[in-house]
Amino acid sequence: MNNFDQSSSGINLDLTVFFDTNYSQTLFDDNMQRDNYNSELWHYTNYDQHSVTDLLSIDSYANVTKKALIDLIEDKSNLNLITGLFEFDAMQDCADYHNTYKSRLTKVQLWEYYTETSDYSEVVDKLCDTFSPKFLKVYSLGYSQGGSIECVIPEKLLSECPTMTPNKWKDLIHNLTFRAPLYVSLMIDGEDSAIDSHISDLYSYDKEELLEIIEKEAEGMGYVNDDLTYILEWCNDNLPEYPNHI
Repeated sequence: MNNFDQSSSGINLDLTVFFDTNYSQTLFDDNMQRDNYNSELWHYTNYDQHSVTDLLSIDSYANVTKKALIDLIEDKSNLNLITGLFEFDAMQDCADYHNTYKSRLTKVQLWEYYTETSDYSEVVDKLCDTFSPKFLKVYSLGYSQGGSIECVIPEKLLSECPTMTPNKWKDLIHNLTFRAPLYVSLMIDGEDSAIDSHISDLYSYDKEELLEIIEKEAEGMGYVNDDLTYILEWCNDNLPEYPNHI
C-alpha cells in the first residue's frame, strides 16, 4: 500500500504489513531438530548453538540412585525385564551384568542395562518421572485437530536464560511451531523507518502500538507538525484491522 498516486503533501509513503509464513518456516528450520530416536520429539537448538540432548545419558538427570534404578528394572510393568537382570540375554555386550548381583553393580551399569533393554520413549518417560531432568520438556497444542509438539530445551540453554520460565519456553516453542511473525515495513520518502525492531511481540498485532512506533520513528527522521500529522493519519487509515498470512 502506498500513496504515490494520491499524495499532495510531498511525502511518499509505502506500507507493507503481513504475517510472514515463509519466514516462520525458516525460523522453525533454523531452531528445531528432531530427536535421534523419536521422530515425534523435537529439540530447540537456538540457531544450532546447542546440540540435541541425549535423553538416555545419565548426565542428563540429577538425583539418580542405585535403589531407584533397581526398582525400575524390577518394576513389573516393564514386561520385557520381569524375568530379571540375570536371565535376559538379548544384550550380548552386557552378558557380564547377569552374573553379578544387582546390589554389586555400579550405578552406571544399572543405568546402561535399563536404558538399553527397554523401549526408548517409555524409558525416557520413566526416567523423567523417577529422576530430575536437567533439561526441560514442553508440550504445546496447535490450532487444528491433532496439531501438537513436544520439545526439549537443553540444560545449558536453561542456565543461560534464567529469566525464562517454563511457560515462556512453551510460548516460544508454540510461536515457532504454530504462528508466523509479523512483517512491517514503512518507507517514508524512500527511507525505511525500521518499525520491526521496536515491536514488543512480533507474533501479535497491535495497531495502536504500531502507530506509536511510527510516530516516534517519523519524529526521529525529522517529520513534525503537519507532515507528522499526515503520516500518522495516512497510516491509521491504511493499517489493516488484522494482517493477512502470506
